[in-house]
Amino acid sequence: MAAAAGLWPRLLVAPVRRSHGRRMAPRCAAVQGERKTTVRSKEGDELEVCRVVNGMWQVSGSSWGNYEPAAAVDAMLRYADGGLSTFDMADICKERPISFSSPLLSRHVVDQATSQEN
Repeated sequence: MAAAAGLWPRLLVAPVRRSHGRRMAPRCAAVQGERKTTVRSKEGDELEVCRVVNGMWQVSGSSWGNYEPAAAVDAMLRYADGGLSTFDMADICKERPISFSSPLLSRHVVDQATSQEN
């Protein structure tokens, strides 16, 4: 886990301002120093995450309505492109696995983190 944690930048939620002064949605931005959000498991593993977590209830099953897999992947990628790179998918794995999106989303987020470091 320690090696994988090195792939992720330290993250902070920072509001972004448009040129005309209106606030935009918070973004996770890489920062330096000790300001970070770290999740620790009972086994002692650590993972740095964005402080804004996107719930995936929209694709959790028929109780929330139907969805198109391609549209769900597109929505997740828009969040990731916007800097919101942490997704809560725990409950949806029970009813409807999202194997159609997980590898694509994971690869995209890792690519984004790598490009920010370079």
